[in-house]
Amino acid sequence: MSGIQCSVNCLPIITEDHLIYFATLCKNSKKLQHDTNKMYIAGIRYHYLRAGDNDPTTGTERLPYIMWGIKKSQHNVSRNRLPITSDVLKRLCNLLSTGVFSPFIDLMLQCAFLTAFFGFLRCGEFTCKTKDDCLNCVIIDDVEISLLHDQFVLKLRTSKTDPFRVGVNENDIFGPVHIMNKYLKYCLQMGALANFPLLVESEFDLSRPLSRETFINYVRQLLIRLGYNESKFCGHSFRIGAATSAAATGVEDHIIQTLGRWSSDCYIRYIKTDKRVISKAQEKMCHFEKYCIVDVTNIVYFYFCIC
Repeated sequence: MSGIQCSVNCLPIITEDHLIYFATLCKNSKKLQHDTNKMYIAGIRYHYLRAGDNDPTTGTERLPYIMWGIKKSQHNVSRNRLPITSDVLKRLCNLLSTGVFSPFIDLMLQCAFLTAFFGFLRCGEFTCKTKDDCLNCVIIDDVEISLLHDQFVLKLRTSKTDPFRVGVNENDIFGPVHIMNKYLKYCLQMGALANFPLLVESEFDLSRPLSRETFINYVRQLLIRLGYNESKFCGHSFRIGAATSAAATGVEDHIIQTLGRWSSDCYIRYIKTDKRVISKAQEKMCHFEKYCIVDVTNIVYFYFCIC
């Protein structure tokens, strides 16, 4: 932890003080969140146990309080992020069609919204952390539109999971492929090159990629105009909304998991169930008042009687 390299089979002796110094370093200097800090300490513990040494966290009395204090100081409160569902998406696109910012920005945002929604994209997969971060941004050449203009494939530069390519199919309601094709033609007419960012900060500088902060600012300005509480939405709302909309229309779970490129069932927490749906489900449950259970050779059958 002091920058000294050593063999995994011969680890240095560390005390609770070392772990406390390490935790505070991660918090103050590295600006790491509590969960990341906790994971690093767990990693240290793992390597010591793997080497056959004693658990360095055993018997620590002050460290748990230090970690608790770090957690409290960072206000790690989970936010209830609302989804941008297909209905909200339609209102956003209709508003942009009337003209809000400029013809270029309005078209770019429509393209970004539709791609994020139908591609189940995380905000960090199509925007950059800063305006000057050009290494990980999606470029124009990363978009491949099919010859029939019924689909386009987007190559992702940064993604948590494989595959690194997502496909978006055309539909009559939103026309995402048509919007993408129209936007690309607009970019090329304005002098953009194939290696320029797909989404940009300004139409006056097509070489600067769209930052996450700017994108979310655009989204919230539009949501305010539509009468929504913009503080409840974030860049991830498109991905959440895509999963929610898919589930609401009866798309099977494994298809949602594939569309969102989730490697586990964590996608379930993205699906926001409307209170009216819950109310209807509970109302339906009221119609099943009697049931009997018959146990035959370890198989349990439920017979419901509708009253």
